[in-house]
Amino acid sequence: FVTGAISPLHGVERILVVGGIAAACSETTRQAVQWVAERHAAKGPLVTLLGELSQSDDLVPILAVAGLFALSTPAHVATIAPWGWAAITLAFGVVLGAMAALLLGREFRRNESWGLLLGLAVMGIGITARLGLSSIGTMFAMGVTTSLLSRHGSALREMVAPTHRTVLHPALLLAGAHVDPRASGTLAFILLFTVAARMSAKSLSGLALGVFSRAARAAGPVLGLGLLCSGTLSM
Repeated sequence: FVTGAISPLHGVERILVVGGIAAACSETTRQAVQWVAERHAAKGPLVTLLGELSQSDDLVPILAVAGLFALSTPAHVATIAPWGWAAITLAFGVVLGAMAALLLGREFRRNESWGLLLGLAVMGIGITARLGLSSIGTMFAMGVTTSLLSRHGSALREMVAPTHRTVLHPALLLAGAHVDPRASGTLAFILLFTVAARMSAKSLSGLALGVFSRAARAAGPVLGLGLLCSGTLSM
């Protein structure tokens, strides 16, 4: 509503902006839930529920971004609809993940595993970028498939986890370098409405949790506001 009223965006461009904002705003960082639980030594069904939600809600924005890229990709041909390109994005990741699980074999060798994962990741990112599809969606599908099919899933997670900050900091640097305050225009108003919409949506999610979970009813909508913390995926 806001983008249609105060910006010249229309059609697919408007859908991409609004969808991108929605995808970025739908994630809750798992670290926030873990820190609160550890600080207060909290245990119980509500802590378990919030932990599971924060662990799994990355699936929603990743699938949304895959759909948005498929909607805007210049690689469209008349015989393939946007939903088909989104399916191809995820299917390509599944194929790469199956290849990784097959090539990893029975014995886990750390150096060989790094070379294999990096090689398949570079190939997957390069092909999806060339087609204008979502490399994030492809890599997510590859990771899920590799974890499910390979007997070394836990070892691979432990191997990759320390690279989190190494990847995050350059990504934030590049994101900041692309910001142009002079070109903001109506963006400031859109950001204000975005924050308000996110708070409202999280409040509604808190009420929804109270409907489906007896342990969450006592907290009410405030529980949803406790899920406002964003993580690296939103960034």
